Amino acid sequence: MSNSMLGLGFGGAPIVRLDKLNLASGTKTVTFFGVDIELGRSRGLRNARAATFLRNTTARMAPWLEHKRRGLCLEVFDVGIIRGACKRAGEDTALVGATLAGAGFVPVAIGCDHSVSFWHARGVGAVFPDPLTYVYLDAHLDLGLHHSGGRQGLHNGNFVTRLLEADCFHKIVNIGARAPSTYHRVYDHAPIHVVRYSTLPRLRQSLAFLRGRPIYLSIDADVLDPAQIPNACCPEPFGMEIREVLELVAWLGASCRIVAADFSELKPGSAWNYTAEIALRLLYEAVAWPPIATHFPDRQTPRYRLGGRLDPRRRNVRA
Repeated sequence: MSNSMLGLGFGGAPIVRLDKLNLASGTKTVTFFGVDIELGRSRGLRNARAATFLRNTTARMAPWLEHKRRGLCLEVFDVGIIRGACKRAGEDTALVGATLAGAGFVPVAIGCDHSVSFWHARGVGAVFPDPLTYVYLDAHLDLGLHHSGGRQGLHNGNFVTRLLEADCFHKIVNIGARAPSTYHRVYDHAPIHVVRYSTLPRLRQSLAFLRGRPIYLSIDADVLDPAQIPNACCPEPFGMEIREVLELVAWLGASCRIVAADFSELKPGSAWNYTAEIALRLLYEAVAWPPIATHFPDRQTPRYRLGGRLDPRRRNVRA
């Protein structure tokens, strides 16, 4: 192991400091990073330090990862975990995502509550030159339109509405909505494309319009049935099975151009170590496909503003 390697992290990926990364020509490079605090939880079980849980539990996947990489032009690294105050951690998440995507990497965030997706997706969307489609696998719509009163700030129950307001994406697509709240009349004309759970052939047919598009992929643990993922923070019955989601994300990875991804809403616990490996297997299956135009020299400097100019020196990610 070279001096720049600091051990094994997410899914057995070698841990490397962010400033030590180099983009290899012709090689797809996936970079994992964690966000270890809840950035905006309004519902569900609390799960602080979920990123550390997933990282420590899945480091043993290194032999499997090496096997997975055989025959692929693929590099995978873990660049650290973001900790600290909530607002600053959110801004740092956006900055790290923007920095990695702007350099040609495929950044993958491992978070606590699903609002991590708002920050990461906003950062990635700010630097990508092509119009992106945001695709999220989730039992809930996370638009928050059926709530009267309550928290109005950014949280895991309304972050998709905040993404719509930020105008970061060409289209937003939900896959797997099934919670009772998703059938509320206010969502009859929701400003997103909703693909309800169905058989895999029908899902692929319904998602055919995504073929060839650059997409951001977000996975909420509750898209899976709680009988298989009992530590999902916001479980809903009648969810998808592990194999179904695995095949679905593999289809998305093969048919689309996944430029970034995230996973969230898994509660830590030693009795549930196997669920951490499920999470990483889903992510790897989505992003470990042959590179398709992974480096864009014309990507832009981040154009979003979060209370002032973003300063790289404020980055709070530690290997």
